[in-house]
Amino acid sequence: MVPAVARAIRILRYLERQGPRGASLAQMHRALTLNKSTCYGIVKTLTAAGFLDYAPLSRCYRLGEAILTLGRPIDRTRLQDAFSVRVSPRRLRHRGWGGMIPERFEYFAPKTVAEAVGLLRTHGPDAKAVAGGHSLIPLMKLRLAAPRYLIDLNRIPGLAYIKETDDSLRIGAMSRHCDLETSELIRTRYPLLAETARVIADPLVRNMGTIGGSLAHADPASDWCAAMLAADATLVATGARGERTITIDDFIVDTFTSALEPDEILTEIRIPRPAAHSGGAYVKLERKVGDFAIAAAGVRLVLDGRGRAESVGIGLCNVAPTSLRAKRAETVLRGQPPDDATIAKAAQAAGEESDPASDLRGPADYKRDMVRVLTGRALRAALQRAKGGA
Repeated sequence: MVPAVARAIRILRYLERQGPRGASLAQMHRALTLNKSTCYGIVKTLTAAGFLDYAPLSRCYRLGEAILTLGRPIDRTRLQDAFSVRVSPRRLRHRGWGGMIPERFEYFAPKTVAEAVGLLRTHGPDAKAVAGGHSLIPLMKLRLAAPRYLIDLNRIPGLAYIKETDDSLRIGAMSRHCDLETSELIRTRYPLLAETARVIADPLVRNMGTIGGSLAHADPASDWCAAMLAADATLVATGARGERTITIDDFIVDTFTSALEPDEILTEIRIPRPAAHSGGAYVKLERKVGDFAIAAAGVRLVLDGRGRAESVGIGLCNVAPTSLRAKRAETVLRGQPPDDATIAKAAQAAGEESDPASDLRGPADYKRDMVRVLTGRALRAALQRAKGGA
């Protein structure tokens, strides 16, 4: 299960046990041993969706009206009295958390970007665009997402390509993970992207999942978000007002929140062409093949004529409420010769600025140390490639 979804379910079940009195953010993150910022990000998302209500005077959260459409609370009468909502017999007979059937929705398969944008504009927040579906469909089955209109982007031609121009690599947002994994251009000139594509989930997911869908989902555990931070990517969004470009730093706003407007879709990813004496690497630690990362680090390194780090990008995966740019680590390296001591200092800085949560994948201190180790490994691999090695 997606880590944030599992945490959301734990929060909802905890508040279900608290009843009408609810609980504060501090009580939740202490009782559930969640990182406070991670807990806040998930609570904010649940509140925006109507699953939680916030009482400003007591500063407590409790289950909201929308939770009644998801399934069975433990004490329906208590919740019904608390919210003064009549619950129909049909809802009382609902499958509840054990059910794996999404809400009813209307399906659209537009043939052009303009048609897709028009549908998003017409149906507003009730509509969701779907690409590979490996993030949205599981959420719909758990009813953590319940769009009334589903807009399938797979029938739109011209959104899946990988090409190099004079100044950048351009990737269509509907390009599958396997397209990047098997691309000769990516393998020979963009090792950071090649190594990222190779460790995403399993072959089934890589054959259907898209790079654009992964980025738009803005999951803190997304390998692509961390890799794009390292690569200094720029994203192209198309909406009713035309195209606009967004830097990857501005694109990732919060946990599962991107800078896309409701009537925009992601259409292209642009990555600067590799300069001379440049290298990249992506190193991931996972419990088993195909799992989300315990921690991962992506690195892009460019050396100047004297062998110093002229430009550096470091992106971290699944160790903060969002994918994280290791800014302090980048500062440590920039303008310095990337020798063992400097790399060790930068790796230590990356570990210190990460903000992981303790969960089934390990305690927070262990993850911070893994960030240090993985960042050091990625930097050494990128340095070797920048010097002309494989």
